[in-house]
Amino acid sequence: MAIEETRVVGPWEQMKNSFGGMLIGLLLLPGAFFIVYISTCREQASVEMKGALPASEAAKAAADNKPVYATGKLDSSPVGDPQFVKPGKYLKLSRSAQIMAWVHKETTKTEGSGTTKKETKTYDCKLEWTSSPDLNVGSKKGCEGKTNFSATYSSADFAADSVTINSSGTTYSLNPSAIDPVKLPGAKVQKSDLTRDMTEYSGAFYPEAACATSSPKAGCEKITFSGTSYEAGKDYTAVGKLVGNQFEEYSTGKSGILAGHWLKLGPGSFKETMSAVSSADSGWTIGLYLGSVFCFWLGLVLLTGPILQLIEFIPIIGGFGEGLIKVIFGVFSFVIMGLAFLIIKYFLFILLGLALIAGFLIYKKKSAPAA
Repeated sequence: MAIEETRVVGPWEQMKNSFGGMLIGLLLLPGAFFIVYISTCREQASVEMKGALPASEAAKAAADNKPVYATGKLDSSPVGDPQFVKPGKYLKLSRSAQIMAWVHKETTKTEGSGTTKKETKTYDCKLEWTSSPDLNVGSKKGCEGKTNFSATYSSADFAADSVTINSSGTTYSLNPSAIDPVKLPGAKVQKSDLTRDMTEYSGAFYPEAACATSSPKAGCEKITFSGTSYEAGKDYTAVGKLVGNQFEEYSTGKSGILAGHWLKLGPGSFKETMSAVSSADSGWTIGLYLGSVFCFWLGLVLLTGPILQLIEFIPIIGGFGEGLIKVIFGVFSFVIMGLAFLIIKYFLFILLGLALIAGFLIYKKKSAPAA
């Protein structure tokens, strides 16, 4: 049964908490610019590898420090799960083992507005799927008397020991630990792929048939699989650095947080693989940019916390005014980070443009007739 503890949070405590967040806000604002800097200036595989040469020109590529690609049929040493899955055409296979167990929950809910708020802490125990059951859950508030079972199975990862690609009659090996797959199919384990009888239900496998239900009891266990696979007979392209007859990670030679190291493996031709790489890079760029926007917005909110708190104390308009300011901060953050992105990305062009404008103004001033 859930346990609730309620207390009143007065105006002074609210103000104290808002002042405490100002330091975090001061750190988040420059952090946002650092994130957008990484988003803009990091080395990207879609840019650095677009001039890759075919494996037949490996010597020239090495002399010019360019990446190399090979397109052909992919093969690998069979990969499976010794406990559950027969070896098959997988590059990587991951087993996720979970057990139905009691999980301690602690939530905090704040209600009300203005100078007085009510804070309610709730302690509860819920039966959930988890990969790490708490064997001491009975000592937690709200979970008194509950007991968890130890898990029989654990999560594990498996990978191919060797990966090769046969291109135009030549077999090249790929460093398995360095492969970065793009748009390769996921591992789809069917019941026929298993080495033991388990019950399949809702995308998972259950060692005990009685647990394959929408309401499993405590102690039930389930197994799910994920990973990367490939189809025999189809063309794939590897792009990286060719050392002898083995593909390794390619790098431009730079170091630091902005440097990249890649051994890309994608379906189809070199053009198709690089298109997939470009899409992945664009996704990362957008994700980092949105992360910088959120970071800047949160920094503004925390930095102005005391002011927002005072506005919230104003009767009638307090909550609305605080919310409106946060929305304005969001729009402002989106614009500022967008400008920062453009300025960093096109810094040299902007600098050149300013130099041309300055030169033009100086020329006009010198060529103007004296008054």
